[in-house]
Amino acid sequence: MLSVSSREADISISTSAGGPVTAADLDIARQIFTAAARYLADCEHQHAQQSAASDQVDAPGDEVAA
Repeated sequence: MLSVSSREADISISTSAGGPVTAADLDIARQIFTAAARYLADCEHQHAQQSAASDQVDAPGDEVAA
């Protein structure tokens, strides 16, 4: 069973009525895996961009002497 909980939602996913795992169950599991991998990659990309932008703002030596 796959369970995801947050303040906004509680989601549980399991195979067809607890019976044998079907081809449809495998297809759904692959779709969930692919979507989760895309979400992770997007989050990592955005985090890297935010970190790089933060590093540029906080970089020492950016001040110009008068």
